[in-house]
Amino acid sequence: MNLVFLLLLLAAVATIGRIVWSLRKIGKVRNDSWDEKVIDQLRKNGSDPFQPHNVDFFFGMPDEAAAKKVAQLLTAEGFSADVEHKNEDPSQPYSVHALIAMRLSVPDMKTKSRRFTQLAEQVGGTYDGWTASHVERKGDNSELIG
Repeated sequence: MNLVFLLLLLAAVATIGRIVWSLRKIGKVRNDSWDEKVIDQLRKNGSDPFQPHNVDFFFGMPDEAAAKKVAQLLTAEGFSADVEHKNEDPSQPYSVHALIAMRLSVPDMKTKSRRFTQLAEQVGGTYDGWTASHVERKGDNSELIG
C-alpha cells in the first residue's frame, strides 16, 4: 500500500512539474512572438521592412529620476527620448517615449525588447513595447521573385 501511494505521489509531482515547465515555455514564446506578430502585421499591410521605419518604444517608470536615467541612456544610443508625467498608472506615473529610425527585423526587435525589459526592470519600471510607422514598398519587385 505504501509503495502504491509513493508511486502515485511521484507521478503527481512529475505531472505538476511538467505542467509548470510547459506554462513557462508558453509564456516565453508568447512574449517573444509579439515582435514577430507586429512585424508580420506591418508586412501584411504593405509596409516594407527593408526600409527604415520610425519606431516608437514605450516605458513606464516609477519616478522622474528613473525615467530621466532611461531617457539619457537611450539618447546616448541615438534615440530621441522624452519623459512625461502621466496619471494613468499610480505605480508607473512617468512615461519614457524613445524614437529611432531603423529597419525592422524579427531577431533585432526581439533582442531590443529583451534588453529594454531588463533595462526597465533594473530601475523598477516596465517596458511597454513598440510601434512602427508604415513605410510603403517602393515599386513592384514581383519580377525578382521567381
